[in-house]
Amino acid sequence: PMSTLKVDTIQGKTTSGTVAMPAGHVVQVVQGDTGDQTTSSSSYSDSGLTATITPKFSNSKILVSVKGIGSASVADNEQVLFRMVRNQPSADTIVDGQGNFPYNSNQFGQGFATVEGKRERYPVMCDLLDSPSTTSAIAYKMVWLATSSTGYLGRWGTDGNWNVRTTLTLMEIKQ
Repeated sequence: PMSTLKVDTIQGKTTSGTVAMPAGHVVQVVQGDTGDQTTSSSSYSDSGLTATITPKFSNSKILVSVKGIGSASVADNEQVLFRMVRNQPSADTIVDGQGNFPYNSNQFGQGFATVEGKRERYPVMCDLLDSPSTTSAIAYKMVWLATSSTGYLGRWGTDGNWNVRTTLTLMEIKQ
């Protein structure tokens, strides 16, 4: 025989709003986004892409996911480098994503302008699993730099005619 359980509200028996969930379940999702952004900084600076999450469990992992597109200026050998940082437990701690970076130990992506001097579009994306060990609010943000000229985020080309949204999604995963 099949049974059906219908409820309007589930509430934790000891703490209101906190229900024990099996490991691997998504507890909450937060998203931030940004449109057209520009950098010409030779040191890492704020890209404007940020989101804040307050974990419900101190042992949760946070899946940090970025999806977007950018372009580099027409300067030869232009590089645009990206890092993900969080403000917990201290300011601008690099999220290392368990060391699974394609380029080096503290950046998750890079874009190039071609040596022919043409505009180059590049994906801006990552999926990093962070273990912040806190129930305090955590602000995650993407920082970036341009090695020689100008980098663009959320822009398909340097003329700005094709602007697209870049998203930062944070998912708390129960452990």
